[in-house]
Amino acid sequence: MRTYGKIDMRTLPDLINDVAKCHDVDPRDLTGRRRFKEITQARHITMWIMRKRMKMSYGRIGIVFGRSHATIIHAVKSIDNRLSYDKKFKEFFEGTLDICITKMHIKYFS
Repeated sequence: MRTYGKIDMRTLPDLINDVAKCHDVDPRDLTGRRRFKEITQARHITMWIMRKRMKMSYGRIGIVFGRSHATIIHAVKSIDNRLSYDKKFKEFFEGTLDICITKMHIKYFS
């Protein structure tokens, strides 16, 4: 079993699949290069979960997504910023967390 800190790396594909399903996008698009709004938003939310909830480093998240740590920093900050002013997005975001995290709480965060 590959682990990074306390994170079982096998859970990352499950997280990506769950967020993609919540956002009705193809999981391959989250780690791909497509930049449609829906895909980018789901990708940024996945990066936020990995950083804020799973406590992964920016560099490690960058490896998962094939992007630089600076891109991950931007994604996390953009989600934090949007949560601070956009009530509709915040409700949507919290719904995603409820669905993805509650369903798989033990898998991601135990």
